[in-house]
Amino acid sequence: QVAHLLVTLSPSVVVGQVITLTLDPTPALTQLTDQSGTPGTAENTGNARLVLVNGSITVFPPVPAFGPIALILLAISLIFIAIRARS
Repeated sequence: QVAHLLVTLSPSVVVGQVITLTLDPTPALTQLTDQSGTPGTAENTGNARLVLVNGSITVFPPVPAFGPIALILLAISLIFIAIRARS
């Protein structure tokens, strides 16, 4: 892995929707170089030093998260259960 891609989805996406990610293989558009941009170190599809892999994002239903109060109540409940189990 040489790259990390962050994606922000629109709130209007539908659960179950598949979003296709396609990378443009044109060497001038998609390439990696060193920090100074030296042409001799360029990695791209034209010189076969870079292989691009397309992908997709599948939208899943949101997972409910506990708020602070719910987490405190859960912690108190678990402590109470632990104390009762020791008795």
